[in-house]
Amino acid sequence: MWDVVSLVVSAVIGSAIFLIPATLLRPQPSPLAAMLAMVFAGLLSWFGALAYAEMGAMFPDTGGEYVYLRESWGRLSAFLLGWSFFAVIQGGGLAALAVGFSTLLGGVVPLTPWTAKAVAVSLLMGLTFVNVLGVRQGAWFGHVMNAIKLSGLLWMIVTIATRPAAAALDWSWPRNWTLLQFSAALVPALWAYEGWNMAPCVAGEMVDARRTLPRALGIGLGVVMAVYCVSLWVTMRALPVPQILATTAAGTSAVQTVLGGGAALWVTLTILFALVGCTNSCILGAARVYYAQARDGLFFEPFGRVHPRFRTPAFSLIAHGVWSSLLVFTGTYETLISYCTFGAWIFYALVVAGVMLLRRRNPSTTRPYRVWGYPWTPMIFIAVAAAFILSCFITTPGSSFAGLALILSGIPLYLYWRRRVTPGRA
Repeated sequence: MWDVVSLVVSAVIGSAIFLIPATLLRPQPSPLAAMLAMVFAGLLSWFGALAYAEMGAMFPDTGGEYVYLRESWGRLSAFLLGWSFFAVIQGGGLAALAVGFSTLLGGVVPLTPWTAKAVAVSLLMGLTFVNVLGVRQGAWFGHVMNAIKLSGLLWMIVTIATRPAAAALDWSWPRNWTLLQFSAALVPALWAYEGWNMAPCVAGEMVDARRTLPRALGIGLGVVMAVYCVSLWVTMRALPVPQILATTAAGTSAVQTVLGGGAALWVTLTILFALVGCTNSCILGAARVYYAQARDGLFFEPFGRVHPRFRTPAFSLIAHGVWSSLLVFTGTYETLISYCTFGAWIFYALVVAGVMLLRRRNPSTTRPYRVWGYPWTPMIFIAVAAAFILSCFITTPGSSFAGLALILSGIPLYLYWRRRVTPGRA
């Protein structure tokens, strides 16, 4: 179980808490508004994880969301998820993580724009190679990165929290605070929690997944929420809001303000390790989606192959690493975030709605774990997800329509692969 808890924590906690405070505060420069967005995003992710845990206990197979959508809504929705994961959601997410890594590294050593991209690509392909060697190697690497990351974050939190506050926090209710402003702040907050859905992707390689997965998701997300909220609090305690809005790496700036440049350098290195661990966990999980899809005959056949020696979906890992590397050259950090978050939440909502669909359609099916608070927690998740998706069309119509078009572009591809599938697997 602790391997899976480590996977959840490693996949979620990356650079976001150090890079997004300014994005959280930009729609409404209020500490209370930023903290509420972070807490709400965490609770919403937890509600989603509860539904994923019920699905994972019912279908403890490698592939995660792909398997859940296939069993609830059918093969078309499952295919569109796999296609979107490969093209943008996971491919773009990994590219964004790699770009964030090179951005932070550029503050330690001088990097030209092209050198920064080369660093990002090297990170993606190097970690892909580690995961080709075996799932245990990938999990062990995640443990090491987690230990470095969490110890560094704990040191930063305790150090800043025990020093006199450099900025007086105003926790009063913000004036003229609108729902659209809150939705805009939710985009980076929800992206900060991206990765909690990676653990179900390796359910087929877990020991007793029916018991392990629900517990690990709950413990892992609890740790993440605590770390995120406390980190945001100490950052806003160390820096005034105008200063946070003027920087792209508020966490590092906060430590530098309190302890000086040497300490900030140490924290930057810690966050670089965090990004490496986060990227590693996402690479480990995402490739299993395309593996399961190919095993159903709905993707290129080589993606469904297992390496004869390392027993990993090596081709799927390498192909996804190459594609993510190409996406490094296509957009900025925030642009990739908007594409990934919008598309991912469409499928999150479908998976959670699938829990309710299966409860009605197959009530007698054995469910080793049942969603806490049913039906309210799934209904809240679906309602907020729908409102969030709608707000994306309002606040960022260009990237939202482009993301939707890319998802729907998978329909003709699905029809093509469905004609190619053998009758026994149709």
